[in-house]
Amino acid sequence: MNARLTAVREKLDRRLLAKRQQRLEPRNGSVLPEHIPVTLTPGVSGLLALIHKSLQEDRVRLLPPPAPGEETPALPPAPVLPIPPALQELADAFQASVPLLPRADRALVLPPQVHGAVLAFLQDEFTYLSDTTQARPPTPAPLLMKLRQATSAYSEGRVSDSITLLKNALNGDPHNQSILACLSQILYGLANLGNATALPEARDYAQRSMIASEQQRPARLELYQYLALITERAFSEDRTLEWLRTTNLLNPALLQGHGGLMGMQSIPLRAWGLLTTLPVTTWGDHELDHCQNLLHQVVGGGALYLHWLRPLLQQRLSLSKVPEERIMAFEESVTASWRSFEQVQRSLAQFPQVQYAQPWLIKLRYLNTLVQVLPQQSFDMILCHVSLDGQSWHEHAYPQREFQAMLEDYTLSFWRLWGQSLTANKDHLKLSMFPAEDTLQEAELIPDLEAALELLRGLERQAMQSDLWDDIKPWLTRWQTDHLLAVATGSNQPRNRFAPNLSMFKTLYRRWQEPVIHSYLTSDLITETARRGGFASLEEALTALGGALRLLDDRTYGLEAAQRRALMLAQKQNPAKFAGRRFNGERSFAGSGVMRGLLPLGLLGAIFAAFMLSGNVSQAIGISLALVGLAGVLLINLSQRS
Repeated sequence: MNARLTAVREKLDRRLLAKRQQRLEPRNGSVLPEHIPVTLTPGVSGLLALIHKSLQEDRVRLLPPPAPGEETPALPPAPVLPIPPALQELADAFQASVPLLPRADRALVLPPQVHGAVLAFLQDEFTYLSDTTQARPPTPAPLLMKLRQATSAYSEGRVSDSITLLKNALNGDPHNQSILACLSQILYGLANLGNATALPEARDYAQRSMIASEQQRPARLELYQYLALITERAFSEDRTLEWLRTTNLLNPALLQGHGGLMGMQSIPLRAWGLLTTLPVTTWGDHELDHCQNLLHQVVGGGALYLHWLRPLLQQRLSLSKVPEERIMAFEESVTASWRSFEQVQRSLAQFPQVQYAQPWLIKLRYLNTLVQVLPQQSFDMILCHVSLDGQSWHEHAYPQREFQAMLEDYTLSFWRLWGQSLTANKDHLKLSMFPAEDTLQEAELIPDLEAALELLRGLERQAMQSDLWDDIKPWLTRWQTDHLLAVATGSNQPRNRFAPNLSMFKTLYRRWQEPVIHSYLTSDLITETARRGGFASLEEALTALGGALRLLDDRTYGLEAAQRRALMLAQKQNPAKFAGRRFNGERSFAGSGVMRGLLPLGLLGAIFAAFMLSGNVSQAIGISLALVGLAGVLLINLSQRS
């Protein structure tokens, strides 16, 4: 067995030497990465199509009713692309927030000049203001009464009366954003019906409704801002972009948080969708700044960039005579992240073929678990759950719970691992979280470890006395892995020598040692540790096997010595059960007591014969002393046998 362990250790040393030489090889200077195309997956496209479809519904909500014989403008069909389980939670979260804008009741019969979407908004606004727990500050009763009357007049087709009532209410509270938003929506509806004089007034009220106020709830203010933007979009692209800049809707901070894209209301997402409908050639530094922050800082921002912004920005690059450095920097970030993803994928793709009776190594068990819970990763799907700067990730999203359960550790975050492995920020990049190539190379030596363990198990079976083993177990020594490592290294804290450097693997190293394994046989101890995947490295596994072999042959603590010692203790505590039991199958004989009685007589006779037959007194004394010593040894052996 020593020869086999030496051979495995030599293989490991050659591997480590090759890795060191590879690290020391001179490398070429940094080269600007080529702008490679990134494959987009249907699942992510289906998720983002839900957002675009909702945006299109918002855009047609105030279109004039179709004339007799005309059809209602068609909406884009609902996405039929499959959404994978890893994204279903995000899709459900968005659909739960749709529609945010009130829409006309299809079953409601209204006069032709009344637009159902505006009525729906008026009714929703009255409900909101009536709820004193939502509106801030609480709406006075007279104002609520006027809003009720205006809504009733609008529903009856008396649009002018409704406008008059709302303007009278506004005179008493000129900064009331709710009244301003209601007036702007009614006037925008009239403008859509062909009333040219209503448009300037609608714009004035809409612009005033968007002004930030400490007295207004942020979510409601975002609704008023988005209402103004989506309705103005039908009249002027330039004004829409100008208003979009004055609001805060494109601020990536509204999308930041553990929930990522779906962690907030869907209005900021729709605002980004609205931006993509405006000509990219009109975007300025303000929009590019937000694009940069969205790409790097927002959980899911990378997916939005790939599917929505990247095609437009590449179009802008193709139209520009001089390449824009900022857009090129976006491409470099995506390319760097894509290359890290490809490197990880190439390595992980080999793991489904790695099958062993026991994983042995922490990293091998961890990586095998990783490819089991989410075997088909795609670049843009991962970017839906992480930020490109590696500082944020989507907590608790699928397959987080499955991953933690299989690893028996609920402190690890599945998406954090990906976020810090694909980040474009070199200071935070940690490809060591996916040590696939190194682990696969180490795994090639696992069959040698299995063979060495089987040899150790065979040697232990030879040293065990089967007719005694089960009976003397209570008095046998129970070993731990630390004992084997201490025997091999001579250290009283051997674990410190083998603990992984990366905190994540160090956590698993401690976790998979609990509960502490105790065993009478070192082979069982190593087998259970290997089953848990509890060895930090091949070096630790080899050290444990070497310590077990050294312990097996130890004269004081070895397996044979342990059995003898256990038998002696058993005979002292339970002499009736263990009387006459011998190690190695030897039995005491009934004449041992007689031998003790006859031994002194025989010794005296031998001494007398020595004096009688020897002519030299000194020679006779020497022979007598030798006989006394032999008799003493014989008595000791007889005592041990009994």
